[in-house]
Amino acid sequence: MVYTPMMYGPGMSEDARESRKNRSLLKTEGTGWDVAAAVRFLAGDEARWMTGVILPVDAGATAAVGSDLPANASTSSAQRAVGASS
Repeated sequence: MVYTPMMYGPGMSEDARESRKNRSLLKTEGTGWDVAAAVRFLAGDEARWMTGVILPVDAGATAAVGSDLPANASTSSAQRAVGASS
């Protein structure tokens, strides 16, 4: 979700907004202007060779999924897999 007056009308607490910000890698709250900039790019000449792309405009929230894992989680899994096959 991006910030719009309709989306975050009366009743949305500041804590809830902060929680949403903290779930993205950029720690920011998007606006309709952020989405419009991506649409303008895709509709412009600069994107003339782009086809069939999914362009997340979400401040890194999609990329952050699973980022709460320990930093060595993938290394440990790989080491276990190697050890299991020996």
